[in-house]
Amino acid sequence: MKIIKFNNRQYHLIPFLITVGILLFCFLLIVNAAYKYHLETEERRVLFQKDVSEKAKDLNNQIHEENQKLKNENEKLKSVPYELIRDNGDKEYYNLITGKLVKKIDKDDTIWEYQPNNGMLLKTTDKYHKITEYDSNGKRIKEILRDGVWIEYNPVNEKIVKRKNIDGFIEEFDDNEEKYKEIDKDNNVKFFKTKLYQYPPKTNYRYDGTIKYINLYYPDTGKLMKSTYYTFDSKTIDLIGEYNPEGKLIKKTFYRPDGITISSIKEYNPEEKLIKKTFYNLDGKTIFSIEEYNPEEKLIKRTNYYEDGKTISSIREFNFEGGIKKET
Repeated sequence: MKIIKFNNRQYHLIPFLITVGILLFCFLLIVNAAYKYHLETEERRVLFQKDVSEKAKDLNNQIHEENQKLKNENEKLKSVPYELIRDNGDKEYYNLITGKLVKKIDKDDTIWEYQPNNGMLLKTTDKYHKITEYDSNGKRIKEILRDGVWIEYNPVNEKIVKRKNIDGFIEEFDDNEEKYKEIDKDNNVKFFKTKLYQYPPKTNYRYDGTIKYINLYYPDTGKLMKSTYYTFDSKTIDLIGEYNPEGKLIKKTFYRPDGITISSIKEYNPEEKLIKKTFYNLDGKTIFSIEEYNPEEKLIKRTNYYEDGKTISSIREFNFEGGIKKET
């Protein structure tokens, strides 16, 4: 058997190796056990943190829902009026916050509704289901009958301005309550000559029967006052041209595909020369840029604006050749 010397001592080789191997094995067992313990501890820590986070989230959601429920209940309580029954049988309902009358049901079963802020009459509904609507000043503006007939009024003098009949025809009236326009069920338009409309509007049609444009005229001279151009559906406005009393073009307003939102406006001088272009953002209200032109209709200045449509972002001035002369 081989013998090895270490520190002036003799050891048998095989028993020595066995002893060292056992010690290494025990050491590895201890390291493995420690590592497993570390993994289990870390896993428990992660699970604990996750559980705490989820519980906190659930608790926050629950608190938010309870707060929202309380808010909704509070708003509901604010909107619910209190009832007061008069000696004549009228039922009146008052806003709990402002104390103003918001609704009344009289002995004839007519329902009167009022604006909650200023107390002005907003709408009435009688027992025959006729609805009368009023503007912010309490002036009558519309009546709606149960058979679909409705009438619109001028709030200043309460004269009829528009009416839909039971046959579906819509009539429009001038300030003397004389009918000057009629639209049938198929959207065909017919104009009538009245005292105020000595020069009734004229409609120009496309080859397929759709409305291309409608011209309005000054009632005293018959000169062109306004031209409204439509897209192929005969309803959506594409362009409106406006003219001065001499019949000279002073303004063109271009609309986006919805026929409501303004895209741009062109303005002209008395000689019908272009002097200004105003471009609008997608809202049709805030200005994107303004271009100014000289009497020869050459661009001389462009002003760009930030999104608010008021604050100037840059200004460019141009020479007669169209080159940039100055930029700020």
